[in-house]
Amino acid sequence: MKIQILSIKEFKYYKKYSDKNIKVIASTSSDDKLKEVKKKNKLVLYYDDITSGKRAFNVKHAKKIKRFMKKISEKDIIYCLCDAGISRSSAIACALSKYYNGDDSNIWNDWHFEPNKHIYTMLLKEVG
Repeated sequence: MKIQILSIKEFKYYKKYSDKNIKVIASTSSDDKLKEVKKKNKLVLYYDDITSGKRAFNVKHAKKIKRFMKKISEKDIIYCLCDAGISRSSAIACALSKYYNGDDSNIWNDWHFEPNKHIYTMLLKEVG
């Protein structure tokens, strides 16, 4: 299994959705629903890149990701997307990498990413 981090615009530009073995977890503040990706292959979550408040990542979001993870197979490429491809997407990618591979240091040590610690912690707590 491979985990990729991109912005939603990058994902659309490179037409990554053409690969049939993909799963997409997208975090966004807008109504961009990635219509070109089949419904069964994507999870779109709406929340802001903040750590508290009504529009922050919460337990309901974490539970949705946990349910979506049941659809992921070893052959899949998981695209973690957000508006900028820096914080929300990398936090989810870190948690998934830690869960599936036991190691997320490649993302934490990459200066391109700045994982949202609130999302990372809450998601890992939910998936165990």
